[in-house]
Amino acid sequence: MSSCADANNRQLHEDGKAKEKTLAKKLADGSNGQYTQAQIEDALRAANNNQLGETASTGAVVPYDAKTNFRVYDPTGMMLGKAPDGSPVLMQNPAMLATPPSDLQAYIKNSTGNTYSWNTAAPQLSGTPSAGLPSILPGTVTPEMLANRQNNAADFASWVSTQSGRFSSAATAYGTYLASQPNAVSQAGALTQFGMAGTATVVGFGASALEQLLRPNVGQTWIGGGVDILTGSLGNKFPLLSPAFTEFGEAVKDTTPAINLQNTINSKGKK
Repeated sequence: MSSCADANNRQLHEDGKAKEKTLAKKLADGSNGQYTQAQIEDALRAANNNQLGETASTGAVVPYDAKTNFRVYDPTGMMLGKAPDGSPVLMQNPAMLATPPSDLQAYIKNSTGNTYSWNTAAPQLSGTPSAGLPSILPGTVTPEMLANRQNNAADFASWVSTQSGRFSSAATAYGTYLASQPNAVSQAGALTQFGMAGTATVVGFGASALEQLLRPNVGQTWIGGGVDILTGSLGNKFPLLSPAFTEFGEAVKDTTPAINLQNTINSKGKK
């Protein structure tokens, strides 16, 4: 199996090439309960994607090694197996590659044009399922491990963003106090504090952007951003109370109504 084939496997795309999982949900919703999203996803996995030039069997078996996470972007149904030479692989569950019923094929074709087609028989994979392999081989980074690391990095970016906001508010309040004192030392200190506040704001913005890159959350951006704008405006008007406004804003973001509103925005964005 060539590296080219590994890179073009018929796992479902949800990326710049195609939005096949989104398509499956849309088709399931439009079938009036006749088909589930999982049924349509499996049918698409068993199909040739003529638009992308991918067959149902192209790269459905990938090496199980340190580069696995770069080859697997649709882990649903992936299982441990062995290649003909005995090397460990991850492979699509053969049961998922069964040719779907003709009515389901027709429904997908009528909805997508000539994008998908099916062979008369399910593809034969160049590997056999195996239960004897270790769950994680030395040096392997599985999709689950990668997702966990990405989530941890997003948590850290979120923490940096929150702490930067708190530091900026505290520096602004202290700088305002120093600026009110009639001596040169205090005035110089005020400028330093304001500069530190500005730097912290930039750091917080960058950390927030990184969190969204690692863990996109449109609802959090809208609600959290709205709260930050409000508390920031209040802080600019009453700088000595800026830390209190910041803490109030962080508390609001964690309330049940705010979280529910975030979830509502996110759910609408997925439709």
